[in-house]
Amino acid sequence: MTQNPDTRTHLEEYLKESTERNMSERKEYSLYNRMPVYVKDALPQKVSLVSVIQKIEDFIPVHLLSHLEMIIVAHLPEFDERDITAVFKDGAIYVSNQQEDEQELFEDMVHEIAHAVEHAYPQDIYADGKIEGEFLVKRRTLYQTLKTNNYLNDKVIAKHFFDVEYSQKLDMFFYRDVGYDALSMLTVGLFVSPYGATSLREYFANGFEEYFTGEPHNLKKISPQLYIKFQNLVEKGEMY
Repeated sequence: MTQNPDTRTHLEEYLKESTERNMSERKEYSLYNRMPVYVKDALPQKVSLVSVIQKIEDFIPVHLLSHLEMIIVAHLPEFDERDITAVFKDGAIYVSNQQEDEQELFEDMVHEIAHAVEHAYPQDIYADGKIEGEFLVKRRTLYQTLKTNNYLNDKVIAKHFFDVEYSQKLDMFFYRDVGYDALSMLTVGLFVSPYGATSLREYFANGFEEYFTGEPHNLKKISPQLYIKFQNLVEKGEMY
């Protein structure tokens, strides 16, 4: 019996809609077929978690996530309190479901994966002091640049620039007093992105994003010590 073309078309549309609906209603996925990714708060329909997971698998070597326990899509109260959209804590990545598009979700996840890698390999990354030294040289240069361009004020002093830990005062100074548009211009060739100037940990995370999902040769030119560290981390997995 020959099937009516209109009936076949309706059936195909139904099957497509049913598949999309089932995918959007799924609560659990996996990364590299081993790490659970839980959806507590649903993502917008236009954001495909499957596509983002595939993209992460394409860019990030699996061994770098060996110490990460899970990823949870949920909007935590602290996201609003701290004006952030993702965080790594207690061995898990929590990422907000309030995402504009897949690229934004991808970037959030990769950034927190960087912090998970940092937590897993602190000795390999920081023990020799080379990344810290590179970061502080850049901070000193930025301090002088801001001073020359009359951006400095009594809200920040030199010691804020020479502390590698996160400082909310310095972060707010960059955000409100200098502004990220101006900071982007002032940090060209110095940091991969202006947010990398915020702290040593963000310097590492921004470099991680550039090496694995951006332009690694750009990172090599701007932050050679970071580039070498990421090469070493990749080679660490190749030994097994």
